[in-house]
Amino acid sequence: MEIIRRDRSNRHRVDRLRASGAVVRVLPAIFAHASVASTWMARVAALAHFDPSAVITREAAAAAQWWPGLEVGDVTASRGAGSRTRLPGFVWEQRRVEDIRVVDGVQFASPATTVLDLLDSLGEQALFEALRRRVVSVDQLQQALPANARGVRAKRALLAAASDEPWSALEFQAHRHLREAGVTGWKANYKVQFDRFLTCIFDLAFPKLRLALEFDGWSVHGTRAAFSADRSRDVGVGRHGWSVYRFDALALDDGPGFVSSVRDLIAIRAKVASR
Repeated sequence: MEIIRRDRSNRHRVDRLRASGAVVRVLPAIFAHASVASTWMARVAALAHFDPSAVITREAAAAAQWWPGLEVGDVTASRGAGSRTRLPGFVWEQRRVEDIRVVDGVQFASPATTVLDLLDSLGEQALFEALRRRVVSVDQLQQALPANARGVRAKRALLAAASDEPWSALEFQAHRHLREAGVTGWKANYKVQFDRFLTCIFDLAFPKLRLALEFDGWSVHGTRAAFSADRSRDVGVGRHGWSVYRFDALALDDGPGFVSSVRDLIAIRAKVASR
């Protein structure tokens, strides 16, 4: 993305481009092509020219590094203590970012730092998304959490509860129910390669029993194609001796009922395994 810094050597050319509407000012003396000037990507690139020491944080850092498609409003960045001038499209943070990644010459807060920051604005979804994309582990997040972080107690509690690394709110809920009930022998996001055509990652599995549980949210499974694909996969899995059972949000809202159902399924599969 072409970013132009206006200086004595090019000021007349930049002024002509600006007058014609070809370029738009993004930051003082920093211009971008009019077609992209309003995008967060242009603001990030412009800031790198304006202040190379700035560190991009929060949503823009996540979208640039590991969460494509995340909606980014104002670009948030950590800058020096003297950087207090408010500029449209930007928010300045007066803090020191310790863990930094450099991408194409731009400084970004690390994925771990970004996830911990986004817990403030996006809540648990930021954690689940990062775990699902495998950009960070719970252990790494626990190590990266500053002792003086905003809401540090709540974040510590959340990370402790997510020790099995759930990829969704439904998985998180299921893990909590099973742990509280003392149900053991399960693994989260368990991968099984049945043959060269069929590989599955089950939301939760009891490998010794060949029992898999899937937690279906409407946003992921709420289309005819997704519904059909799930059922076709379940048939293929069944041919390899596994059983797959699906639970929705309503089932998981009833913790005791969910645990009771799982205990029954374990008993059934144990009988099958003993034959």
